[in-house]
Amino acid sequence: MGNQQLPGMPHPWPLTVTRTGDGRAVAVHAGPMLLSAFGAGDLEMRDLVICALTEGSRFQGRTVAAAFGIQPSQVSRIRSRYREHGARGLARQMGRPPILSPARLRQARQWAGQGLTHAEIGRRLSVSRSRISELIKQHGTLPAPSPLFEDEDTEAAGTGPAGRDGEDTAPAGTAGQGAGGSGDDRDDAEGASWRVARRIESGTVACRYAGAMLVHAFTSRIGAQGLLTAGTGASAGTGAGAGDMGILVCTQMSFTLGALTLEQAKHLTAADAGALAGLTRLPSLRTWRQRLGELADGSDPLALQRRLASQMLAIEPAESQVYLADDHLAEYTGHQAVALGRNPRRGKPAKGHDDTYICDLAGRAITFTTGEPSALCTTLPGALAALTGALPPRDKPGEGNRPLIVFDRGAAFPGTLAEVDAAGYDWLTWRRAPLAATRHLPVLQAITMRGNRARQVAWTDEQITLKGYGKPVRQLSLFEHGEMVAQAITARLHACPAELPGWLRGRWAEENMFKYDMASYGLDMLADYAADEVTSTKLKANPAFTAAKKAETAATSALAAAEIALAKLLADHTIPAKTRNDVLIPRAQKKIDTCKQKLQATETERKRHRAKLPANEIDPAATRAVLHINRRCLQLTLRLLAANAEHYLARHLNAYLDDHDEYRAITRETIIRGLAGTITYTPKNITVTLDRPGQPRIARALGLLLTEINTRPPTLPGDGRPITYTLQQSH
Repeated sequence: MGNQQLPGMPHPWPLTVTRTGDGRAVAVHAGPMLLSAFGAGDLEMRDLVICALTEGSRFQGRTVAAAFGIQPSQVSRIRSRYREHGARGLARQMGRPPILSPARLRQARQWAGQGLTHAEIGRRLSVSRSRISELIKQHGTLPAPSPLFEDEDTEAAGTGPAGRDGEDTAPAGTAGQGAGGSGDDRDDAEGASWRVARRIESGTVACRYAGAMLVHAFTSRIGAQGLLTAGTGASAGTGAGAGDMGILVCTQMSFTLGALTLEQAKHLTAADAGALAGLTRLPSLRTWRQRLGELADGSDPLALQRRLASQMLAIEPAESQVYLADDHLAEYTGHQAVALGRNPRRGKPAKGHDDTYICDLAGRAITFTTGEPSALCTTLPGALAALTGALPPRDKPGEGNRPLIVFDRGAAFPGTLAEVDAAGYDWLTWRRAPLAATRHLPVLQAITMRGNRARQVAWTDEQITLKGYGKPVRQLSLFEHGEMVAQAITARLHACPAELPGWLRGRWAEENMFKYDMASYGLDMLADYAADEVTSTKLKANPAFTAAKKAETAATSALAAAEIALAKLLADHTIPAKTRNDVLIPRAQKKIDTCKQKLQATETERKRHRAKLPANEIDPAATRAVLHINRRCLQLTLRLLAANAEHYLARHLNAYLDDHDEYRAITRETIIRGLAGTITYTPKNITVTLDRPGQPRIARALGLLLTEINTRPPTLPGDGRPITYTLQQSH
């Protein structure tokens, strides 16, 4: 029967909840019967009564919620806690707020004075955010302590779990042996002090991110410390505090662990992630963001790009001296009048930065340029200039061995091709439509692809001339089912024909770089939304020209209509000849002459105006916003360091793993981001002991990779201590 009413039964008694006159007690009635009474502040008893009514007396949740004046969803949560934990579950959710000792309260007020959020303070002291807000509202904030008393205050507040989460306390296992110093570094040039975590001098850290320490094998080999120090003016930071290099390394390691922005770094375990940079913890977010911005504002973006490219090419030269170029739009979602560029992923214009990357055939991002949105034909020469400055002297263009640049149709214009050739590079691209007819019949030939697969290809190979390009050009036309499907053109006249489609197909290495590095390392993330408002000189349609063009079009249409009317008049045999010859034809001819005069006048007026004018000439108040690039360039450099470190480790791991399908994912997710272990710091060296992966083949390959790395032990940037890697023995 369920909850249906039986015939003849009395109606159920209504449920009512009343309070006494002084509001201190609550009574629950079912009709005339008193079911329960309890104190108004006894919320545990209230929840227990609610459970008794809904579970035993079969009152509906909505009815009980309405009687107690609460939401039905709250009744559902109370019942869920009761069903899962019983009456103990109801009491566990309540209770008095924890009482803070005077020292811990003073520390909370000092942290609030330094700008920490109430939620962060509550996390450090194991207190709810609302309780911290109540205490700060009641007692106010205190200014930050002086460095002389900082350690004393931290020690007073650092009892229990809260002490381990303090700004300058050492992670578990380093107590009594941890880093010395006050944790305050001073920028003498600026005169400002900023708090960071302290450096770990000795001790053992159980780190959930220990696999990420392998990244230092790459950054140490390319000299990341010298690269960042020279490009940003950062101090090496060899003292007790983290220093500028510690800030940069923490940023790079956060990107390595998958934090695409600094905000997402808050979700990392601060002590474990900080240990990857040799610090007790990650810096506070406010300190981190502020100092990173200062370093970026004082950096030289061009020097950063060139040093990164030159040092990467120094350790691993590009295969076959073939480079891939393409651009990519990083969207800006702010309100400022930033220039528009086409976003091919969404198929419509969008505001943002235009980044042009040059990669090698292995998919490593070698160099990049960033600026206002534009086309590849405009940005490619600047990207090539950055690459030219990074190439080793013996391989510079013009010295016999010209590198090859492969790009898509976006830059396949004769003017751009001439600029690429003048820069000392051969080029290879697809021809823009319409495709040209060939002078020879296609040749059918078998080519051998990877895996010893043979494929029949029909093609023609000939030399042509392009209008606007003064040198011979090689044209390779591909046919399928007797029809031409594509044409490749190149300035490299003597390469094997089969190599040309292979290099064009190799452009997918760059497309994959965009796809995976954007998802894993945030290449399309903006560093900030700061922009300068400048006078807009961008060419826009001239309103006077547009109006004159419309008038000319209208005059052309009127002339065409008048001539058609005359033709119809001449063909109409129903009109008397005298009327047609003496009246209608002269009238139609006069109208045509008038239309011709008007058309000539509109053509003259249209030629008086330029089709496009600078925006500030059309509207003197026209402005545009130019996004800052220094912070973005620094973050892109750090992101590329993280991405290329994974690429370096993956290629070396795959030499032992031999898994061409999954080696990148295994390196990134299983080893770098998924492998825990212990990091042992001593004054002279660092030892990383990694947990053994579950799959024997991965464990074997990783063991061999660690042996290879240990032949040239890397060093921690800004620290100098060599790192030795070991793999935990199987049990």
